[in-house]
Amino acid sequence: NQEFTPYEGISSTDLIGTIKAEDLDDDTLRFTLMSESAVFRVNSKGEIRLKEGALLDYEEIEEHLIEVEVSDGMESATANISIKVRDVDFIPEVEVLPISVREDTPDGETIGTVNATDFEDDPLEFSIVSIDNNLFEIDALGQLSIADNRSLDFETKSSHSITVLVSDGVNEVKVEVGIQVEDVQEAISDNPDAFITEWKTTLPDEEIVIGTSGGVFDNTIDCGDGTIEQ
Repeated sequence: NQEFTPYEGISSTDLIGTIKAEDLDDDTLRFTLMSESAVFRVNSKGEIRLKEGALLDYEEIEEHLIEVEVSDGMESATANISIKVRDVDFIPEVEVLPISVREDTPDGETIGTVNATDFEDDPLEFSIVSIDNNLFEIDALGQLSIADNRSLDFETKSSHSITVLVSDGVNEVKVEVGIQVEDVQEAISDNPDAFITEWKTTLPDEEIVIGTSGGVFDNTIDCGDGTIEQ
């Protein structure tokens, strides 16, 4: 009997172990599984690997047993192989898609999600460890939103960066999340300093002088003929 101790999470290309056998006549030996296995495959050289798509999971099965036949073409023998899975605490896998949000998005509305998975299906916790001006918050599902009573302003800052920590209780992963703010054309009525003034001409090529003394003005002039001046 022989024993192998691979780690969980290995791939189908990883070698679990090679079965040892000797022949007194130095004949070539061939190895085969005595019965079909849904998890393992053994080639003629006695090399044990996982089948394509199969996984070792310590939390599900700690030990596997397989029976292998070895033959020199004339005589054969069988061996019981024990495969004891070693536990691995995997770090969570995290994915963040680019986030773009309108500056008039209300607080509490989801603006993006930090997607995370755990190989062992351990519950994950999300938290923001580096935050830009306390503008954002994250919930237990990894959903990001604008914090209560906070708002975005493209004219003040057009992009933000925060650091999110994802933990399975043992391992932690930090990811940087970039948030782009989209500009929204604000209505004149929303600006207390804005106003509209209308002038009319009665003669061709009549000149109108707009006085701007006493201050600096950010203005747009629509001449009515398709010409717009700023």
